[in-house]
Amino acid sequence: MFLPVTGKLPFKKGRYLSKTLLIMKFIAIFMFAAGLQVSATGFAQNITLAQNNVSLKKVFKEIERQSGYSFFYKDRLLKQTENVDVNVKGVSVKEVLDQCLKNHPLSYAILD
Repeated sequence: MFLPVTGKLPFKKGRYLSKTLLIMKFIAIFMFAAGLQVSATGFAQNITLAQNNVSLKKVFKEIERQSGYSFFYKDRLLKQTENVDVNVKGVSVKEVLDQCLKNHPLSYAILD
């Protein structure tokens, strides 16, 4: 014996599927925007230093601590340099290095 179904179903057939897809789209857009924000913050390394009469080695260590960059140098070359005065606030790594090395016969390269 078959019972006929009469009346309307309490929900539409594709309603839950469309809501799920809408939520998935929202989450994907939100994650993409958050990823862009993190990426922009990661590359915008601002350095603040106020040190007088310090060695370049100490300046490099402080830049490493604030920015996450790694420095490779020969100790012999740094021992031959004079101490420097650095007073910068919220500038890029490039600007700090330019200021530190302006009176020294040294150069630098930022890789990757």
